[in-house]
Amino acid sequence: MTGRVNCHVYVTSKDGTKQAWLAPGDALPGWATIDSNLLEGESTETEPPAPQGGEPPRSGKGSGLAAWQEYAASLGVAYDAEMSRDDVITAVDAAASTSEG
Repeated sequence: MTGRVNCHVYVTSKDGTKQAWLAPGDALPGWATIDSNLLEGESTETEPPAPQGGEPPRSGKGSGLAAWQEYAASLGVAYDAEMSRDDVITAVDAAASTSEG
């Protein structure tokens, strides 16, 4: 698959023998690899893990269902696989208020 970059980028081959400056719309050379979201219409980003030992964000990066399920499990809060992210957050909040009171 040949991708096209969507920003100005300097690429270097793994062995360092090939380098190139690419502009938006340029085809990605076959010898280049991508470490970030540089292809038009494609995302190589994955959801970052929740901070170790802390509550995941409630919005934005790192606030997905998987992060909240992992956090709930770490607290011993039960959740159903059919629950939405908001439902898991509500369960975590309810467990926290029950344990405080």
